[in-house]
Amino acid sequence: MLVVAQLAGAGGGSIVTVGSKTAVMGAAPVAHAISKAAVVRITEPLAEELRPRRIRVNAVLPSLLDTPANRT
Repeated sequence: MLVVAQLAGAGGGSIVTVGSKTAVMGAAPVAHAISKAAVVRITEPLAEELRPRRIRVNAVLPSLLDTPANRT
């Protein structure tokens, strides 16, 4: 991966993926839950693999966002 080579060449860095709380719990349409679970799952082995290169890999799993549509 090009980004890994660039980050490693710079001495390390960070990759942040965005999933959803529905990846690990809660009701959601099946396709949404599965795709977000895949984001979490790929983040975990990438973090292990890239740690020796000083590249952090983390997932952010937001929940419901406070918007007018979600309040109704």
